[in-house]
Amino acid sequence: MCCAGYVQPRYGGNYARCCSAKSYDSSKSFCFGGKIYQRCGGHDYNPTSFICCGNMPVTRDGGLTAQCCGAKSYDSRYYFCEQSKIYTLCDKKKYDPSKSTCCDNALNPRFGGNQTDCCGKRAYASNRFFCTGGQVVPLCNYARYDLNTQKCCGNTLTTKQGGQHAKCCARESYDSSRYFCYNDTVVTLCGGARSYNLARSPCCNGTVQQRVGGKDAKCCGPSPYNSQSHFCSGNQVYAKCAGTPYDPYTGICCGSKLNPRPYGAVLKCCANNAYDPSIFVCLWGTKIAPKYEKSGYQ
Repeated sequence: MCCAGYVQPRYGGNYARCCSAKSYDSSKSFCFGGKIYQRCGGHDYNPTSFICCGNMPVTRDGGLTAQCCGAKSYDSRYYFCEQSKIYTLCDKKKYDPSKSTCCDNALNPRFGGNQTDCCGKRAYASNRFFCTGGQVVPLCNYARYDLNTQKCCGNTLTTKQGGQHAKCCARESYDSSRYFCYNDTVVTLCGGARSYNLARSPCCNGTVQQRVGGKDAKCCGPSPYNSQSHFCSGNQVYAKCAGTPYDPYTGICCGSKLNPRPYGAVLKCCANNAYDPSIFVCLWGTKIAPKYEKSGYQ
Protein backbone atom coordinates (compact mmCIF):
# COMPACT_ATOMS: atom_id res chain seq x y z
CA MET A 1 0.00 0.00 0.00
CA CYS A 2 1.12 3.59 -0.58
CA CYS A 3 1.49 5.95 2.39
CA ALA A 4 2.51 9.53 1.66
CA GLY A 5 4.25 8.40 -1.55
CA TYR A 6 6.01 5.45 0.13
CA VAL A 7 5.26 1.78 -0.46
CA GLN A 8 4.45 0.12 2.89
CA PRO A 9 3.49 -3.43 3.97
CA ARG A 10 -0.23 -4.01 4.33
CA TYR A 11 -0.33 -4.74 8.10
CA GLY A 12 -3.64 -6.21 9.20
CA GLY A 13 -4.93 -6.90 5.70
CA ASN A 14 -8.19 -5.06 5.30
CA TYR A 15 -7.47 -3.20 8.59
CA ALA A 16 -4.31 -1.64 7.19
CA ARG A 17 -4.21 2.14 7.41
CA CYS A 18 -1.66 4.87 6.89
CA CYS A 19 -0.21 7.11 9.59
CA SER A 20 1.89 9.69 7.81
CA ALA A 21 4.43 7.65 5.80
CA LYS A 22 3.91 4.38 7.70
CA SER A 23 1.24 1.69 7.64
CA TYR A 24 -0.37 0.04 10.69
CA ASP A 25 -2.98 -2.52 11.69
CA SER A 26 -5.98 -0.44 12.81
CA SER A 27 -7.45 -3.43 14.68
CA LYS A 28 -4.53 -3.21 17.11
CA SER A 29 -3.18 0.30 16.74
CA PHE A 30 -4.25 3.87 16.06
CA CYS A 31 -2.66 7.00 14.66
CA PHE A 32 -2.37 10.23 16.64
CA GLY A 33 -0.31 13.27 15.66
CA GLY A 34 1.50 11.33 12.95
CA LYS A 35 2.58 8.59 15.39
CA ILE A 36 1.37 5.02 15.80
CA TYR A 37 0.17 3.87 19.28
CA GLN A 38 -1.09 0.53 20.52
CA ARG A 39 -4.82 0.54 21.26
CA CYS A 40 -5.62 0.36 25.02
CA GLY A 41 -8.05 -2.42 25.81
CA GLY A 42 -9.43 -1.99 22.30
CA HIS A 43 -9.80 1.80 22.75
CA ASP A 44 -8.21 4.75 21.04
CA TYR A 45 -7.18 7.63 23.33
CA ASN A 46 -5.37 10.96 23.42
CA PRO A 47 -1.74 10.09 24.32
CA THR A 48 -1.00 13.67 25.44
CA SER A 49 -3.70 13.56 28.14
CA PHE A 50 -3.96 9.83 28.86
CA ILE A 51 -1.69 6.84 29.35
CA CYS A 52 -2.62 3.18 28.96
CA CYS A 53 -2.37 1.46 32.38
CA GLY A 54 -3.77 -2.01 32.91
CA ASN A 55 -5.53 -1.98 29.51
CA MET A 56 -7.44 1.20 30.45
CA PRO A 57 -6.76 4.81 29.39
CA VAL A 58 -6.15 6.85 32.60
CA THR A 59 -5.30 10.50 33.14
CA ARG A 60 -1.62 11.14 32.55
CA ASP A 61 -0.44 12.39 36.00
CA GLY A 62 2.81 14.27 35.50
CA GLY A 63 2.38 14.84 31.79
CA LEU A 64 5.29 13.42 29.80
CA THR A 65 6.90 12.00 33.00
CA ALA A 66 3.82 9.86 33.74
CA GLN A 67 4.33 6.13 34.21
CA CYS A 68 2.04 3.25 35.12
CA CYS A 69 1.73 1.40 38.39
CA GLY A 70 -0.85 -1.30 37.90
CA ALA A 71 -4.01 0.45 36.69
CA LYS A 72 -2.90 3.89 37.96
CA SER A 73 -0.57 6.55 36.60
CA TYR A 74 1.97 8.54 38.61
CA ASP A 75 4.46 11.37 38.14
CA SER A 76 7.86 9.66 38.06
CA ARG A 77 9.58 12.91 39.12
CA TYR A 78 8.14 12.56 42.62
CA TYR A 79 6.92 8.97 42.97
CA PHE A 80 7.91 5.40 42.19
CA CYS A 81 6.13 2.08 41.87
CA GLU A 82 6.86 -0.99 43.96
CA GLN A 83 4.70 -4.13 43.77
CA SER A 84 1.79 -2.19 42.21
CA LYS A 85 1.85 0.47 44.95
CA ILE A 86 2.86 4.09 44.51
CA TYR A 87 5.36 5.59 46.98
CA THR A 88 6.89 9.04 47.32
CA LEU A 89 10.57 9.28 46.40
CA CYS A 90 12.79 9.92 49.43
CA ASP A 91 15.22 12.74 48.76
CA LYS A 92 14.54 12.01 45.05
CA LYS A 93 15.62 8.37 45.48
CA LYS A 94 13.84 5.02 45.34
CA TYR A 95 14.02 2.61 48.30
CA ASP A 96 12.72 -0.76 49.45
CA PRO A 97 9.37 -0.03 51.20
CA SER A 98 9.47 -3.45 52.94
CA LYS A 99 12.64 -2.44 54.83
CA SER A 100 12.55 1.35 54.95
CA THR A 101 10.15 4.28 55.22
CA CYS A 102 10.56 7.92 54.25
CA CYS A 103 9.88 10.53 56.93
CA ASP A 104 10.00 14.14 55.79
CA ASN A 105 12.54 13.25 53.07
CA ALA A 106 14.73 11.26 55.51
CA LEU A 107 15.12 7.49 55.05
CA ASN A 108 14.52 5.39 58.20
CA PRO A 109 14.50 1.65 58.97
CA ARG A 110 10.97 0.23 59.21
CA PHE A 111 11.13 -0.39 62.99
CA GLY A 112 7.53 -1.56 63.40
CA GLY A 113 7.01 -3.45 60.15
CA ASN A 114 3.53 -2.58 58.85
CA GLN A 115 2.93 -0.54 62.03
CA THR A 116 5.67 1.99 61.29
CA ASP A 117 4.68 5.68 61.34
CA CYS A 118 6.56 8.96 61.07
CA CYS A 119 7.17 11.67 63.66
CA GLY A 120 8.91 14.50 61.83
CA LYS A 121 12.04 12.97 60.31
CA ARG A 122 11.97 9.95 62.65
CA ALA A 123 10.21 6.61 62.18
CA TYR A 124 8.68 4.71 65.10
CA ALA A 125 6.73 1.54 65.82
CA SER A 126 3.16 2.72 66.42
CA ASN A 127 2.31 -0.42 68.42
CA ARG A 128 4.87 0.62 71.07
CA PHE A 129 5.25 4.40 70.72
CA PHE A 130 3.28 7.51 69.79
CA CYS A 131 4.17 10.94 68.42
CA THR A 132 3.35 14.14 70.28
CA GLY A 133 4.83 17.60 69.92
CA GLY A 134 7.43 16.29 67.50
CA GLN A 135 8.86 13.71 69.92
CA VAL A 136 8.49 9.91 70.06
CA VAL A 137 7.18 8.69 73.41
CA PRO A 138 6.59 5.09 74.65
CA LEU A 139 2.93 4.10 75.02
CA CYS A 140 1.79 3.63 78.61
CA ASN A 141 0.23 0.19 78.88
CA TYR A 142 -0.57 0.49 75.14
CA ALA A 143 -2.28 3.87 75.62
CA ARG A 144 -1.45 7.41 74.49
CA TYR A 145 -1.54 10.21 77.07
CA ASP A 146 -1.11 13.96 77.59
CA LEU A 147 2.52 14.69 78.53
CA ASN A 148 1.51 18.03 80.07
CA THR A 149 -0.87 16.58 82.66
CA GLN A 150 0.04 12.88 82.92
CA LYS A 151 3.13 10.74 83.52
CA CYS A 152 3.68 7.05 82.88
CA CYS A 153 5.16 5.43 85.98
CA GLY A 154 5.60 1.68 86.16
CA ASN A 155 3.38 1.30 83.06
CA THR A 156 0.60 3.10 84.95
CA LEU A 157 -0.83 6.51 84.08
CA THR A 158 -0.74 8.96 86.99
CA THR A 159 -1.29 12.69 87.44
CA LYS A 160 1.91 14.60 86.65
CA GLN A 161 3.41 16.27 89.74
CA GLY A 162 5.96 19.09 89.55
CA GLY A 163 5.67 20.05 85.87
CA GLN A 164 9.13 19.91 84.25
CA HIS A 165 10.54 18.52 87.53
CA ALA A 166 8.23 15.48 87.44
CA LYS A 167 9.86 12.07 87.94
CA CYS A 168 8.66 8.56 88.76
CA CYS A 169 8.96 6.59 91.97
CA ALA A 170 7.56 3.10 91.35
CA ARG A 171 4.00 3.86 90.07
CA GLU A 172 3.83 7.35 91.54
CA SER A 173 4.77 10.73 90.08
CA TYR A 174 6.57 13.28 92.27
CA ASP A 175 8.07 16.77 92.15
CA SER A 176 11.85 16.26 92.15
CA SER A 177 12.43 19.88 93.22
CA ARG A 178 10.85 19.03 96.61
CA TYR A 179 11.11 15.25 96.96
CA PHE A 180 13.30 12.27 96.03
CA CYS A 181 12.68 8.56 95.59
CA TYR A 182 14.15 6.05 98.02
CA ASN A 183 13.33 2.34 97.76
CA ASP A 184 10.13 3.10 95.80
CA THR A 185 8.99 5.62 98.44
CA VAL A 186 8.66 9.39 97.94
CA VAL A 187 10.65 11.27 100.62
CA THR A 188 10.95 15.01 101.28
CA LEU A 189 14.34 16.51 100.41
CA CYS A 190 16.38 17.37 103.51
CA GLY A 191 16.37 21.11 104.01
CA GLY A 192 14.40 21.33 100.77
CA ALA A 193 17.53 20.63 98.74
CA ARG A 194 19.36 17.37 99.57
CA SER A 195 18.54 13.71 98.99
CA TYR A 196 20.10 11.22 101.38
CA ASN A 197 20.43 7.54 102.25
CA LEU A 198 17.70 6.81 104.80
CA ALA A 199 19.50 3.64 105.92
CA ARG A 200 22.57 5.61 107.00
CA SER A 201 21.43 9.16 107.61
CA PRO A 202 18.33 10.81 109.11
CA CYS A 203 17.31 14.37 108.24
CA CYS A 204 17.16 16.41 111.44
CA ASN A 205 15.93 20.00 111.25
CA GLY A 206 16.90 20.26 107.58
CA THR A 207 20.40 18.80 108.09
CA VAL A 208 21.62 15.32 107.08
CA GLN A 209 23.11 13.61 110.18
CA GLN A 210 24.89 10.34 110.91
CA ARG A 211 22.35 7.69 111.92
CA VAL A 212 22.51 6.72 115.61
CA GLY A 213 20.67 3.58 116.72
CA GLY A 214 20.01 1.99 113.36
CA LYS A 215 16.29 1.58 112.69
CA ASP A 216 15.52 3.12 116.10
CA ALA A 217 17.15 6.44 115.17
CA LYS A 218 15.03 9.56 115.62
CA CYS A 219 15.60 13.30 115.60
CA CYS A 220 15.58 15.71 118.52
CA GLY A 221 15.83 19.14 116.93
CA PRO A 222 19.03 19.04 114.89
CA SER A 223 20.43 15.99 116.77
CA PRO A 224 19.91 12.28 116.02
CA TYR A 225 19.45 9.81 118.89
CA ASN A 226 18.77 6.15 119.65
CA SER A 227 15.11 6.00 120.69
CA GLN A 228 15.69 2.63 122.38
CA SER A 229 18.06 4.06 124.98
CA HIS A 230 17.27 7.80 124.88
CA PHE A 231 14.35 10.20 124.55
CA CYS A 232 13.83 13.80 123.45
CA SER A 233 12.46 16.58 125.61
CA GLY A 234 12.60 20.27 124.80
CA ASN A 235 14.95 19.60 121.84
CA GLN A 236 17.47 17.94 124.19
CA VAL A 237 18.44 14.26 124.29
CA TYR A 238 18.30 12.41 127.62
CA ALA A 239 19.10 8.81 128.57
CA LYS A 240 16.07 6.82 129.64
CA CYS A 241 15.84 5.97 133.29
CA ALA A 242 15.64 2.20 133.73
CA GLY A 243 14.41 2.07 130.13
CA THR A 244 11.64 4.63 130.72
CA PRO A 245 11.37 8.29 129.59
CA TYR A 246 10.58 10.91 132.22
CA ASP A 247 10.05 14.65 132.62
CA PRO A 248 13.51 16.24 133.07
CA TYR A 249 11.89 19.27 134.73
CA THR A 250 10.35 17.26 137.59
CA GLY A 251 12.89 14.42 137.87
CA ILE A 252 16.56 13.47 137.53
CA CYS A 253 17.87 10.00 136.79
CA CYS A 254 20.82 8.90 138.89
CA GLY A 255 22.13 5.50 137.92
CA SER A 256 18.87 3.71 137.22
CA LYS A 257 16.88 5.50 139.91
CA LEU A 258 14.44 8.34 139.19
CA ASN A 259 14.77 11.10 141.78
CA PRO A 260 12.33 14.00 142.21
CA ARG A 261 13.46 17.45 141.01
CA PRO A 262 11.37 20.01 142.95
CA TYR A 263 10.35 22.98 140.77
CA GLY A 264 13.06 22.26 138.22
CA ALA A 265 15.86 22.69 140.78
CA VAL A 266 19.49 22.36 139.69
CA LEU A 267 20.54 18.95 141.01
CA LYS A 268 23.47 16.60 140.56
CA CYS A 269 23.88 12.86 141.05
CA CYS A 270 25.86 11.01 143.67
CA ALA A 271 25.63 7.33 142.87
CA ASN A 272 21.86 6.66 142.66
CA ASN A 273 20.78 9.72 144.61
CA ALA A 274 20.29 13.38 143.66
CA TYR A 275 21.54 16.37 145.68
CA ASP A 276 21.56 20.15 145.62
CA PRO A 277 25.17 21.19 144.95
CA SER A 278 24.55 24.57 146.55
CA ILE A 279 24.20 22.99 150.04
CA PHE A 280 25.59 19.46 149.65
CA VAL A 281 28.61 17.71 148.26
CA CYS A 282 29.21 14.16 146.98
CA LEU A 283 31.98 12.42 148.89
CA TRP A 284 33.96 9.72 147.15
CA GLY A 285 31.21 9.54 144.50
CA THR A 286 28.91 7.64 146.82
CA LYS A 287 28.02 9.71 149.93
CA ILE A 288 26.07 12.97 150.19
CA ALA A 289 27.12 15.31 153.01
CA PRO A 290 26.41 18.92 154.03
CA LYS A 291 28.63 21.42 152.29
CA TYR A 292 31.63 22.58 154.47
CA GLU A 293 34.95 24.05 153.73
CA LYS A 294 36.94 21.83 151.49
CA SER A 295 39.57 21.40 154.21
CA GLY A 296 37.00 19.69 156.46
CA TYR A 297 37.01 16.65 154.16
CA GLN A 298 40.73 16.21 153.90
